Amino acid sequence: MSQGSQSSPIGSGSQSSPVEGLDDIPEEGATPFVLSRPEGREKQKAAKKKGKVVTESSDMYTTQLLEFGNDMRERQKSRMEYENRKINLQERRIEREAEEWAYKRQVREQEAEQWALEKKEREAAILQQNMNILEKDLSKMTPRKKKFWRSKQNDIYGYDQDDPNSNPGDGGDGDASGGGDGDESRGDYFPFMDYD
Repeated sequence: MSQGSQSSPIGSGSQSSPVEGLDDIPEEGATPFVLSRPEGREKQKAAKKKGKVVTESSDMYTTQLLEFGNDMRERQKSRMEYENRKINLQERRIEREAEEWAYKRQVREQEAEQWALEKKEREAAILQQNMNILEKDLSKMTPRKKKFWRSKQNDIYGYDQDDPNSNPGDGGDGDASGGGDGDESRGDYFPFMDYD
């Protein structure tokens, strides 16, 4: 009778099954409970290892950062192009000013050379004219012409050839005119006087 009063441990549903893990077995038709990771969990886990978390907000921040970087590069590129154009304009202006300065200098040099050449030609013409006057033979001229050309020669020499006292090289005072009007024996020397 004592045997009948003993209850079988298998028949009792309130006690746990002696077989380990039977409580985890789902009943027929029940959905098994699976500890599945959410979508993208592995990606987040890998990102955590690298020190950053990949989220929707972080992706947006990265996009904005890239756009900002691209915008800054475009601005820097435009700035550099502007500076290059400015430098090119300055270089062209300097070159143009240098060319104008060189042209003006060349013109001035040509004008100076032309003026010096004309001066030499004038001096040569005056010298030749004076030589022609000094070479004239006064002995074959009439007294009137002889007086005229003698005065021309005296102007070239700077003293009266007929009056030794009027020659400044003789140590005279230069005031002796030999009875003349004083214009022909003033003691001045004009080697390049222009005569009409």
